[in-house]
Amino acid sequence: MKRTLALGLVLLSTAAWSQELCQVNSNTPIQRFGLDRIPNYFISADPNGRYVGVIGNGNHIYDMTSGSPPKSVQVPGAYDPVFTPDGRYVTVPPGMFYDADAYRDGLANGIKDMSDGDANLVGSSNAATAAYQSVGTLDEGQDKSKYLYISDSMQNKPTRDLSFFVAEVDHTTKKMKTVQTGTLCDNIDEAHTPMISSDGQYLSILNPHTRSTQIYRVDLNGGPCKMVTDLGVPTGKVSFDFGTNPRRLAFHVDQTGTNIGWFPQISEGITKDTYVMDLDVVNAGAENETWQMSGIQRLGIATQSNTGTYYPRWRRDGTVIAITHQGSDKYSIDVFDPSNGTTLNPEKVNLVDPVTSCGLLGAESYAALAIAFLWEDTCNAGVLPLRLRDSLRITPWLNHDACLRLVDERWDALRTSFATAPQLRDTIVREGTMYEGSTENAGSVADMYCQQVLGMSKEQLKAYCPDARDQAADVTTVVTVAEVQQDTPQQTFNRQCGGCHSTQDAKGGLAFMNFADGSANTRAFNPSTGQSGLTSATAEQALNAFLNPNTMPGARMPPPGAAGVDAIKKRQMAEYLLQFVQPESRRQKYINMAENL
Repeated sequence: MKRTLALGLVLLSTAAWSQELCQVNSNTPIQRFGLDRIPNYFISADPNGRYVGVIGNGNHIYDMTSGSPPKSVQVPGAYDPVFTPDGRYVTVPPGMFYDADAYRDGLANGIKDMSDGDANLVGSSNAATAAYQSVGTLDEGQDKSKYLYISDSMQNKPTRDLSFFVAEVDHTTKKMKTVQTGTLCDNIDEAHTPMISSDGQYLSILNPHTRSTQIYRVDLNGGPCKMVTDLGVPTGKVSFDFGTNPRRLAFHVDQTGTNIGWFPQISEGITKDTYVMDLDVVNAGAENETWQMSGIQRLGIATQSNTGTYYPRWRRDGTVIAITHQGSDKYSIDVFDPSNGTTLNPEKVNLVDPVTSCGLLGAESYAALAIAFLWEDTCNAGVLPLRLRDSLRITPWLNHDACLRLVDERWDALRTSFATAPQLRDTIVREGTMYEGSTENAGSVADMYCQQVLGMSKEQLKAYCPDARDQAADVTTVVTVAEVQQDTPQQTFNRQCGGCHSTQDAKGGLAFMNFADGSANTRAFNPSTGQSGLTSATAEQALNAFLNPNTMPGARMPPPGAAGVDAIKKRQMAEYLLQFVQPESRRQKYINMAENL
């Protein structure tokens, strides 16, 4: 595996300081495909390349070679169009398999709407019906294949998470039958955003109790699953590569704040960066199987608030696609080639908060923190509210020569400031809320620093700058630009609320949306499920939740850690909800509130 090849330079600067002091190494995307709609939640890569499934006011498949404006076709369902690992089928909740070639042909013929749920249907199962689904291939054949389909809500057990079915599909007749159903991993009490590996053998979960992402070997017979590694950090949905040993994982990690229950798209106060991690498999298949991290690469480095690269997905050719949010409503699908980047020794990269005891942490990590502080003070200048862990994540990717100059030119002047500067901490603790904000638990470096670091000479400090072999060169990026479509009020409401508040997800509270097509659910309150639709009363609750949240702080929307909603979106959502509010006198109250935004 190539570990020290050329990668692109992201040049960062402030008006007061030269770009030469602020260079950060980042793997430049080889393709940037502009999206004409705002993506929701996550994407699905056609493993064979070219196509990508995107959620955005319904399910869509894009042809990434189609130029500008990009060609897309709407396919069935409101959420999660997921390609099978062989690219033959597109799966849609709740357990529907569709012929992927039909949609490719539709794109080639300029068809824009193929959302009929009965057309191109290969088969379905009602054994795993929640939204967050993923698919692995258990047995791949020329004539027939078996697929493992999982989703994250066991039927009738909303506190348990891992229902599955095994589907056998005849590729000639395009017919599917369910050959096994059940639940996975009886030793896992709760699993957020579970993802199955491409071979169906391993499972990733975000464990809300440990607040870390874990990898398990699965047992389809219902027994306990064997944990093979704990990444030690909460991540977005993991994507497994198509290899066997070493394994490669792609995922995103939050900066400046952390979602610890589930990972939505970019939200206020949070940026996101994507990583690729290499893991060596030891004793594969045995009871004592473990995965040991052998390297880590960073594909994106966000330097502005409310931006970032997230939800990476592997393709069979070894490239990774991911969403990039460049600010405002500008989104793209970026294609990265990890072989163009540098995989670092994991000992150089600290993804979580370090232990704040000098004796336990050691001088090397404090030196890394000191260098990160120099970069933050000189180049970031308050743009991002970096925490201790965020600063430590930057250091391994600083440009070598820029790092040397930062120490030479800035350490003497900032040594005292470093010792007394507040460092925003985001301590990982067990249990708690779904989001850890960036402004909590602030402490000063004086509580953490080692005297020997402050006493280091500049030459000693520079010894901890990144290796010069990890220098960068430009990579040519092919850019396809698209104009973002303006959403209707209903589309804005669907996109902001539909992912959680669906009739298929008991964890989503009031079920506003019909899952199949995203239309309003107008049924009355159902005591057995605790859900109801958009009646006059529930529409008022929704309006209060985001227009006047102080009246019901426990139910404010969006919740902490979720994507922020600007005034324009709030007015659109209010416009949609107002049609359900009766009588006119009550409706006028919310019209006045929306007009004051």
